[in-house]
Amino acid sequence: MKVAVRTDASRRIGWGHLKRCLSLAQALRERGDEVAFVARPADVDVASLLAQAGFAALPMPRIDDGAGDDPDETPPPHGAWLERRWDRDATDTTCAVHAWGPDVVLVDHYGIDARWHSALGAATGATIAVIDDLADRPLATELVIDHNPAADHAAKYRGVLRYPAGICGGPSYALLDAVYRDHARCVVTPQVTSIGVFMGGTDPGNFSAFAVNACRQDAGWTGPIEIATTSANPSLPLLQALAAADAQLHIVLDQPHLADFHARHGLQIGAGGGALWERCSLGTPTIALITADNQRLSVPLLAADGVVVGLDAIGQGADVARALGSAVRRLLDAPDERRALHQSSIALVDGHGAARAAAAIAALRPSA
Repeated sequence: MKVAVRTDASRRIGWGHLKRCLSLAQALRERGDEVAFVARPADVDVASLLAQAGFAALPMPRIDDGAGDDPDETPPPHGAWLERRWDRDATDTTCAVHAWGPDVVLVDHYGIDARWHSALGAATGATIAVIDDLADRPLATELVIDHNPAADHAAKYRGVLRYPAGICGGPSYALLDAVYRDHARCVVTPQVTSIGVFMGGTDPGNFSAFAVNACRQDAGWTGPIEIATTSANPSLPLLQALAAADAQLHIVLDQPHLADFHARHGLQIGAGGGALWERCSLGTPTIALITADNQRLSVPLLAADGVVVGLDAIGQGADVARALGSAVRRLLDAPDERRALHQSSIALVDGHGAARAAAAIAALRPSA
């Protein structure tokens, strides 16, 4: 079976959609399926990441090709992330995949809705599958993959699905790289020896610096802090300046995966995005910061279940910094609470979610 993946990455959008698609693509390839990606050229080097993972990229035109679009009168909430009007993007994608002939087009993009899905399906004859967690726009798909927790995934999507679809819902479908299946887990010790900070590959709000300052100024932590980020982070020079002034602050860049990073710190502060599931699979005690509106759907549920300590950090005010510092200080002094977070995390995510989702996509295979 051939699966074409339509997703994007940029400093604005971040790396998360591409990374979870790569994890699922890896699981599909292990099943013997062929996978190719369709992504617009952007201000991050998507092509290199795909090449490193061994996946083909089907080319799309750049936005600066001189052809303007009329405004979409009814865009989805994140329609601007698509950068093209939906019908132009659907045409560009159809042209990109036409010669390759996919059986399934897998879409992970908040800027794409049912109009695009229907147009792609009609133009290519491919089955449409969608990775989503917002349920904030119409979807025309045979399968929804949503690895975030929800009280009832069927109810969550009932109002947006144009027709009935299969739903792979919850953290048992967490789309993680294969390295997380068997990686050694975090070891919880009485004393925390280092704190890890990862706020996403691009961290456009510079929550990394916010977390470091809260640890130093509000929690009184003087020990080692390690920030993981990428060269695409627009705040990288600021972080490097912080590290130059703090002998106990270190930065690791452009890691192929973060399993080692997640496992080596006794406490982590991270955004409530896809890396949250990576930490869970390794049992890393985590303070999960809500850094974007969509994370308000998942982080509070996980916090209520004792999987993470959650904190809404949008706005980064002084009160939020004090609350983060207080949470850090409490966990530093509470090994039993950190052990409880560790146990709840590994009970929730086992690292095999991408394989489960790949099996669900394989079930879409048309009968001979």
